[in-house]
Amino acid sequence: YCGGEEPTEAHVDAVCTPDDDTVIFDLMDAVGRRERGRSIALLEALYAFGNPRNDANGVFYSLKRHIEQLEAARQLPHNDQSAAAKQLGVHPWAARKLLVQREHFDRQRIGRAYRALAEAEAGLRGQAPVTLESVGGVKDDERLVVELALVRLLA
Repeated sequence: YCGGEEPTEAHVDAVCTPDDDTVIFDLMDAVGRRERGRSIALLEALYAFGNPRNDANGVFYSLKRHIEQLEAARQLPHNDQSAAAKQLGVHPWAARKLLVQREHFDRQRIGRAYRALAEAEAGLRGQAPVTLESVGGVKDDERLVVELALVRLLA
């Protein structure tokens, strides 16, 4: 299939059907790398699966947790994967990713991410601010609230 080339992640993705258990992790990785287009595509794919576990609220809390982990990783004074895993309370493999992804989030970007998440949380509670695209705020679609938050988080 690879035409004599060494298989890559792109080759695997081309022949494997993703499932919603992996897409949420792919979404968090894309957010951590600040890949806006890929993040939106993965969010849409996640919603297309229709798994109630990955509804707008579930995605929101995954995003919130990931941003919190990135902020904690950003504050570590070292690049030691094992020590980071212990300090962050995550698997060493996840700590390695967080240590790399933290480079994409300076203090201002973390602040912007938290503001976007705060607006989304208000929107998910039916208290969306006017800044969510309409005079009265978005009340009809929780998915839109999370999508707008994702775009703002990565702006």
